[in-house]
Amino acid sequence: MAGSGVSNGFVKESRYRIAVIVALQDWPKTTGQLAVASCISAAHTSRTLRELSDRGLVECTTPDLRGRGRLYGLTPLGERLAGAVEWEGRQPVTTPMVRANHPRSWFRVLNARYGREKARLAFKDAGWTNAIDARLGRWVPLRSQLRLIEAVERRFGDGSFQVVRDVSADAVRYFPSIRRYVLRALPVVMLAEFAPAVYLREFNHGRMEVEASPGRAHFMQYDWLSSPARCASWLGTYEGTFSLKKIDGTVRKVECLLCGDEFCGYVAEWEE
Repeated sequence: MAGSGVSNGFVKESRYRIAVIVALQDWPKTTGQLAVASCISAAHTSRTLRELSDRGLVECTTPDLRGRGRLYGLTPLGERLAGAVEWEGRQPVTTPMVRANHPRSWFRVLNARYGREKARLAFKDAGWTNAIDARLGRWVPLRSQLRLIEAVERRFGDGSFQVVRDVSADAVRYFPSIRRYVLRALPVVMLAEFAPAVYLREFNHGRMEVEASPGRAHFMQYDWLSSPARCASWLGTYEGTFSLKKIDGTVRKVECLLCGDEFCGYVAEWEE
């Protein structure tokens, strides 16, 4: 295995290698997810993974799985290197961001459910107490929000992500971009068609497409990053939107980036 100094130089020789190493810092991803998160083509992503694997920096975490959906993660050497990578004037990967009201909304829900001190501990677990005590800008890193979601599940959940789902549902009421549409006297099918606009307002990356008809909508989210916790959070967000609208509806997940699909897909069905 190459020494850390040699590996550092090898990675810095290519912006593609830098992008993939950085994108794998949080959790394993499929080739397709890495391509989206790194803003590089699937072909370059695949080639870069092979190069990094040959250097012992990346490994397949699902070796028994063949074809689409194989996950790749950093080796211990890769993790050490990722923390030391410096950009040195190179063009950085676009940082995925979310509106600052995301952590604020979550704190309000956690405060109401568990009390202020326990809510603060969850933010401390995520290394994000400044989201409570300081004035954040309009945007915050998506990775920080994802760490918070994981921290909430570890502290209050049982591994099923039901707590994440419930907190996400309760947080919907604190999102102005959702309330501005949901609280209007509009049919649900029309609200579904507005969902991509809400997505673009809340995230500086990715996109959403929707196929809507009376009583049914298929939401297709081309998210940059995904995880089991975030999937549960999205389910809760859709369910909370129905609750805010006071409409009985069901939501189920039918596609997932983590399974090798091109997007995370959710089907909502309702009766008005």
